[in-house]
Amino acid sequence: MRKVEQVHFQNSALPKPKNVAAYARVSCGKDEMLHSLAAQVEYYKSLITSHNGWQFCGVCGCRYMRKKNHGNYIWRCNAYNLDGLEACTSKQIPDSILHRLADECDKPIKKIFIMPENSVKFIFADNTETTLKWTNPSHRDSWTPEMREAARKKALERRRVQCQEQ
Repeated sequence: MRKVEQVHFQNSALPKPKNVAAYARVSCGKDEMLHSLAAQVEYYKSLITSHNGWQFCGVCGCRYMRKKNHGNYIWRCNAYNLDGLEACTSKQIPDSILHRLADECDKPIKKIFIMPENSVKFIFADNTETTLKWTNPSHRDSWTPEMREAARKKALERRRVQCQEQ
């Protein structure tokens, strides 16, 4: 007779992210209107960062978005996603690393800020905070076996073509 054991997994310590958007505009491009636009942007930025359970960029204040990249999930600043490196110089953080750092915290997490120099600031429900550092995994470790095999085949094909040309 088979013995079946039920395993219960705890929910992750990470708060579930919410999708939000802010819309700011002015009616014309005059100098006095640019101040109004800056005020609207600052208002919405402070409004969004005041909510619990959302991840934010410590460089520009935008929200971090979860993206799928080569079969793995990463968290990346939305300003970087939309406008590139000119908009935000923050780094992406792999989902597995963010979960590992959150699991190291023994309190309920209220907010998460992804800071420069590979650090993550956690603000807890009791309004205390801690900052943890993480290291980038090597590029070699990020390749899946399928990616390695595809690269190997491409290199072999390239060598075959080069030999035929000589």
